[in-house]
Amino acid sequence: MPVIIGVSEGEAQFFNIEDVAVLVQRVREKENIPVFLNADHFHDMALIERAARAGFDSILCDFGKLPFDQNCGQTQQATKLARRISRGILIEGELGYLGSGSEIHQSVPAGAQVLEKDFTTPEQAREFQKQAGVDLLSPAVGSFHGMAASANEHISIPHIQALREHTDLFLVLHGGSGLSDQDFTNAIQAGINVIHINTELRVLWRKSATQAFSEHPDEIAPYKLLESVGAVLQKHISERMRLFAGQK
Repeated sequence: MPVIIGVSEGEAQFFNIEDVAVLVQRVREKENIPVFLNADHFHDMALIERAARAGFDSILCDFGKLPFDQNCGQTQQATKLARRISRGILIEGELGYLGSGSEIHQSVPAGAQVLEKDFTTPEQAREFQKQAGVDLLSPAVGSFHGMAASANEHISIPHIQALREHTDLFLVLHGGSGLSDQDFTNAIQAGINVIHINTELRVLWRKSATQAFSEHPDEIAPYKLLESVGAVLQKHISERMRLFAGQK
């Protein structure tokens, strides 16, 4: 199953976006696995340009918080910029604001469009595709970025089905962290092509790292402490991949 490594703007600046691209390309060649690199939720045109030049496979040009016309205009500008550099690059747009931040939320993020009246419609999606020229769409279907501390998120399977039936866009589910296994299965069957689970991986990393430090209070070699953390993440990601592939 293909794996997409998402890099946020903050991560791209921390690690250096060009170095990330080289590292992923090295893994792709060495392991011979279908791994792809996505610039996730990029707003800055300069970083979008750098991602395209570095060889990223896709970019989410995220202007979903803006009104529809401005969102279309900014996404179109970013799309043209990236494709002048890399003609084969895939461009994703966000239609419907899903909140921001990979964190545990005590309530729904301010402004997040999680009510049915605010969900992305097929008509909006087609017009957005026409104006912005995107290949993939992150629609508002009930999920939001981060994870809810107490309440489960609810995604609308009928809305996903309607988008699949009436558009030819690849559909991306953002804010997957915290959804049930059945939600994922239903969403995939309804037409979702890509799923993001970044927050749950970060939460698991934090918990397993804290446990490693607690169990080895005298250890000072980072790689020895992080070895067990990597194993925990690897196991969880493998389980998610089997679920998404429809395997038990």
